[in-house]
Amino acid sequence: MKALAATALAVTSLLSTLGGAAFAGSIDDPHTYNGAASCTQAGCHELTAPATDSNVDRNEYAVWSQGPHSKSYLVLLSDQANRIARNMGVGTPTQADLCLDCHTTNAPLDQRGSLYNAEEGVSCESCHGASGLWFETHSDLDVTIEELRAQGLRPTHDPIRRAEICLDCHFGASDQFAGHRLLAAGHPRVSFELDSYTEINAHHTVDDDYVERKSNVDGVRVWAIGQAMAIERRMSLLADPRTGTLGFFPEMAFFDCHSCHAPMSVKRKASVNKRGQPRFDDAHMKMLSIAMRFAEPGLGDEIAGDIRRLHAAAAQSRSAVVSAAKQMQSTAQRAVESLATRSFQGGEMREILQVLARDGASGRYSDYATAEQTALVIDSTLAALINGAHISDADYDRLSGALDQVFSTVESDDRYSASQFTSAMRAFQASLP
Repeated sequence: MKALAATALAVTSLLSTLGGAAFAGSIDDPHTYNGAASCTQAGCHELTAPATDSNVDRNEYAVWSQGPHSKSYLVLLSDQANRIARNMGVGTPTQADLCLDCHTTNAPLDQRGSLYNAEEGVSCESCHGASGLWFETHSDLDVTIEELRAQGLRPTHDPIRRAEICLDCHFGASDQFAGHRLLAAGHPRVSFELDSYTEINAHHTVDDDYVERKSNVDGVRVWAIGQAMAIERRMSLLADPRTGTLGFFPEMAFFDCHSCHAPMSVKRKASVNKRGQPRFDDAHMKMLSIAMRFAEPGLGDEIAGDIRRLHAAAAQSRSAVVSAAKQMQSTAQRAVESLATRSFQGGEMREILQVLARDGASGRYSDYATAEQTALVIDSTLAALINGAHISDADYDRLSGALDQVFSTVESDDRYSASQFTSAMRAFQASLP
């Protein structure tokens, strides 16, 4: 489990998990959402421990029920959720689409089967798609992944498609964007790193059978694709006038929160922006530029230039921002295409780790978002190194211990201290072999 799981998704402590009784019966309609309970039918995913006589573990429901996605509806019952809903003027959170779209599998009313239950939270069909068309065929070994995809089963093993799905809630989409109004109403800050969040929300294990069926992608490529997809989504929403502006103001959710939300006595390092001007949140861009230095160096340089242009555009005009955002979006899309078939070797992973450690220890990361992403990406890179047998167990244990100290400095954006983060990163850098 990733070291930041407890802080990144603290909702898991609110209430106990949902029950997992097995149900029998057929699917109501080929186009319906049939609920997680339908997956526990005898012979499917109902086991409490991994199966030993199957090419799938069949305990996926039990694993999912222990994770944060299964508890996401329960969050809507909290005092905080009711306060946010009142501030937003949307009524009861368990009835408001603004809340249900991300905290449940909020299926259209006319596509809900008899076993559908919104209280299951973010369940199987939130990610895998409505099961009606593929429920009966996805266990048939003669049916190919391509055929299942045509039937509506989303290929979540593909990190590009997975990122598209995750980002709808873990950053936003045009019709469900976590903008500044929602944050001001009391909603927690939204953050995302694909590889870390994949593990935090895992409902199965990537074993030999899984790799044989669907292949496997190294963790460095997964986090790099996630960074690129997050940038593409962010720039698309920034350029869209419906989500990029809030009245005659710019939409402040695209900026570093602490550009404004800090005591006036706090002095932060100057950026390419003029003093007193909010600074774009460029954390994902910085991480992607590091990955692309190794995957495609020229593109890495372009990303660095795009970052400078985006910051400079903020001091000019809305049209300049839109132009710079579209340029960055295009570059991020090219990065996704480059990363789609680009695996990272052990030596490259170690070099990426060195760069992440050096940059984090340099003192340049005064903003919380970049510090948080640095910790998450280092964690994912370490996991990829040990999973690929590129470092020894002893080195992994030592580095993980040092990384725990880094994570302790980013547990809360309210208590973040750039100097403490820098000190922890210097200690981590010193522990590298």
